[in-house]
Amino acid sequence: MFTKVIIIDSEVRDYIERLGHEVDGAKELIAYMIDSGRDIKTDTFKEYHDEYAKALAAYNIAKEELENKYIPKALLGRNAGTEWELKFETAELTITNNGKTITEEEFNSFFN
Repeated sequence: MFTKVIIIDSEVRDYIERLGHEVDGAKELIAYMIDSGRDIKTDTFKEYHDEYAKALAAYNIAKEELENKYIPKALLGRNAGTEWELKFETAELTITNNGKTITEEEFNSFFN
């Protein structure tokens, strides 16, 4: 396994973190409405669901933009064996490759 840690821009980190909170909040509200037996065929529920869908789309776009900015395209894709994690408290983007499709030297060459 190969790992690279990059400190990302704090503005990017803050934006993605905020979007994540919006998604989580909307998801919790919808779950509460369903769990409490509220009628989910109302306009109010539809509005909350639409708000959740918009927040989730914005969050996914922001994560894709993060990938495009910091992670080489050759390391991304279904079978590339690469995962990443963003630690909001430190702005550390940890990129990890399982080493099954490239060597450590190849992995490191993407970041030099």
